[in-house]
Amino acid sequence: MDGLWCSFGHLCRTVGKAKGANMDLTPLARLFLALAAVLLVCRILSMVFTRLRQPVVVAEMCAGIALGPSLLGTLLPAASHTFVAPDVRPVLAILGQLGVCLYMFLVGMDFSKTLSKRLLVNSAVVSIPGIVLPLFLGFGTAVLVGVENRITAIFIGLVLAITALPVLARIIEERGLRGSKVASIALAAGLVDDVLAWLLLALLMAVGVGNGHGPLATLAGLAVFALVLVFVVRPLLRRIRTPAGLSVVAALVFGAAAVTDVLGLHLVIGAFAMGLVFPASEAMQELKRVSVVLLLPFYFVYTGLSVDLRVLADPRQLAVTGAFLVVAVAGKVIAGTLATRMTGEGWRAAVQVGVLMNARGLMQLVALDIGLRSGLISQTLYSELVVVAVITTLLTGPLLGLVERVSPQRQPAAAAR
Repeated sequence: MDGLWCSFGHLCRTVGKAKGANMDLTPLARLFLALAAVLLVCRILSMVFTRLRQPVVVAEMCAGIALGPSLLGTLLPAASHTFVAPDVRPVLAILGQLGVCLYMFLVGMDFSKTLSKRLLVNSAVVSIPGIVLPLFLGFGTAVLVGVENRITAIFIGLVLAITALPVLARIIEERGLRGSKVASIALAAGLVDDVLAWLLLALLMAVGVGNGHGPLATLAGLAVFALVLVFVVRPLLRRIRTPAGLSVVAALVFGAAAVTDVLGLHLVIGAFAMGLVFPASEAMQELKRVSVVLLLPFYFVYTGLSVDLRVLADPRQLAVTGAFLVVAVAGKVIAGTLATRMTGEGWRAAVQVGVLMNARGLMQLVALDIGLRSGLISQTLYSELVVVAVITTLLTGPLLGLVERVSPQRQPAAAAR
């Protein structure tokens, strides 16, 4: 690993001394250089973070921070501009979206095995307080720190209430919780969280800036989409005797993602929904290798590239970021824990769900980007809330570890012979 660091450092210094930010590279060369740099840095940081018992998703987000303006962009601007040139970043974002759609499809397939009416009721019980409490805490904090526009303050509260379903799913898998009851409750609540959050965002955009989808149209479209999946797509898929190949599976996933994106929701909701109705296929293992190993890292790296930690150099902005961080964590963990406890789960499982619901990521960044482009938030607020998204994700692993140490899982007694 030291050799990899030395090689990468030598390459950075070489690029930094070169004339011209892009060294006269062609657009295609810049793209492949960026792909190589992203995968290499992800691999290096994954080795480091695995030893620190942090999920790989955190390493991939930090890889984006390292390659972006916060680290490499400050120390060696020419190297940062070459390794992740601005004109190739949209391509990285697209690759990441492809990866996350395929991955959430696989999560939906696994989730469908544990889906039950009781679980759906429990997820709503957990999700709604997990939206309401952070929203009100975020709104109040925004007003206290000087945000005068009430629509902007509501938007900040809404952003703090979002749970990133892709990040949540990745952490669950890497912590070995996949298929457990805790994971099922958290994933179901995370899905409800996302749907509610995007519907509220559509309403807020309609009221605040006069654009976007109306919430009633989005709800109607989502209902039609769900009915088509359940009563048309699922029966057709079950009647097809020939197992679906990778290309057919990917086409259906991307089509479903496109539908929810058109409805004003995030595209991963469509991919996840397709996974819920899709029968098992031999292409799943191949699809998992393509999505998790090759494409998904670009999703989280692009998240990190949006972070500029230099905003924390201003003491006031650091204090504001800290305030948003405290209410974001407290709101999600407290609401998720108490609501899960109300469903009859024990305290250990309840706290685990509350901690998992605190995971955020690119879905929050998508909402922030919408707010920034529409003028609802400033660039400073955007940077502060991006930092909150990254730190809350970083905290998820250590907090889960703390819960496991404080309240270890009881082993069932051995059966009598």
